[in-house]
Amino acid sequence: MIEKTFTVAKVDNTLVTFALPKPQACSGCDGKCGSLTFAKLFANKRSELTIVSDAALEVGQKVDLTLDDSHVIKMSLWTYMVPLLLALVFTIVAALSLLLVKGGKFYLHC
Repeated sequence: MIEKTFTVAKVDNTLVTFALPKPQACSGCDGKCGSLTFAKLFANKRSELTIVSDAALEVGQKVDLTLDDSHVIKMSLWTYMVPLLLALVFTIVAALSLLLVKGGKFYLHC
């Protein structure tokens, strides 16, 4: 289980917005490392997370959110394995279509 403590920033009916804390790794070097530079370049400037919740929450309240590890593994498979398998399939299809165009023989051009 992955657990993280967030602070409630805004409550709008069933939508709850949490303020995301600054990563602990970034607080140690105070901007002297390369990771912070890349984070500034590529990060979207929002540091909030909005979810639907029926719980009675108040602004400023600390909330522990948990995520089951199996969800992380499933999303990792979808993120990395599916594009890899699709690339392999399209490579095979392209090679077979080139074989049909060239009359069934491979030609190497150097």
